[in-house]
Amino acid sequence: MRSLLHIRFGTCLLLMAYVLSFLAAAGADVPVGKVDVTQPGAYRSGDWEFKLIVTSPGSKSEGTIGRLYYKDSPVPDATPGDFYQTPWGDIQWVGNPGKLWGEHGWILRNPLVEKGKRLKPPGNKHAEEPIVMIMVLQDEEFIESKTPAPKLESWILQALPAADKMFVRLPWFALGEQSVTLEDNKLMGTLAVRRLPARSKESLDILISGGEPKRISLPRKNGAVQVIAQEIGLLKPMKLVMAFKVTEAAPDWPAPLVVGIEADGKTIEVINRKQLLLRLPGDKNDGRVWMPMQAEDKVPAQQSIQPEGQAQWEDVDKVFEILFGVSGPGRAEIELEYKRPWQKDVPAEKHFRLTCEVK
Repeated sequence: MRSLLHIRFGTCLLLMAYVLSFLAAAGADVPVGKVDVTQPGAYRSGDWEFKLIVTSPGSKSEGTIGRLYYKDSPVPDATPGDFYQTPWGDIQWVGNPGKLWGEHGWILRNPLVEKGKRLKPPGNKHAEEPIVMIMVLQDEEFIESKTPAPKLESWILQALPAADKMFVRLPWFALGEQSVTLEDNKLMGTLAVRRLPARSKESLDILISGGEPKRISLPRKNGAVQVIAQEIGLLKPMKLVMAFKVTEAAPDWPAPLVVGIEADGKTIEVINRKQLLLRLPGDKNDGRVWMPMQAEDKVPAQQSIQPEGQAQWEDVDKVFEILFGVSGPGRAEIELEYKRPWQKDVPAEKHFRLTCEVK
């Protein structure tokens, strides 16, 4: 009798798994935590929908394409590594590499991955942050995939006398406040770019790190554009061209509240802000960085201030920047430590503590 019950119970579990899989493939709502979105299918829960498609199955070119929807509209492309919190876990943008195989679009994020910024669910674009798009071009001598440049806009052509010899390295994507690495190897060195938190009503600033670090400013208005060429490497310099355009100036997005090391141990008021920006001293060359004393996923969910990514080095002013999002009124405790991330058992060299009263 007991064996028979075990058999029936196991059969019920298999039937339940089959039903859940069928509902997911049909796009129906299913209980959170019961669906494996790494398998091909369509999944829906609340306002979110996720579709995973396998291309060229069984061949050497097999790959996946992930598509993410919010309130029945596709979410916009993001900076590689950035992610949304969904009912199935964090769904991360990996971009569209110029190859058939591998992962494309949106995929389930590895919880051990540290890079990337948590994005807010898409809403009224005029209520969102500024958006600066970037496209990266490269001269033909250094690029492996000879993907011809698309029909470039006139303002790019005017800035590139040898545009016919340029190829697309990265197509248009939204530039975030977390650094994106464009090149990183022993021969050429490192080149990275990010959008700085919007602190001015007149301009949006971009930080380019690598080679000769520079900060450039675009007018804070829709349609503002700029083209920047940057060389890296000493023996045989590589030339990359970055085209920037402002697609959403978001003039009503408030500047972050900027706080420095002098606020250590104090209580401050945060009034009518969407972001808090900490700028703390350090040295990027010794491996130490500022980081939360607890892992980000252990920060109390009820706190009104949450980190929006990892500490970023500001090459021009020589400080670490840590950006926090402000979600609503309340009291928040921020505790950071300055140490090498891989030396978990070594005491931190410095600490920073701040109490925020959000109003």
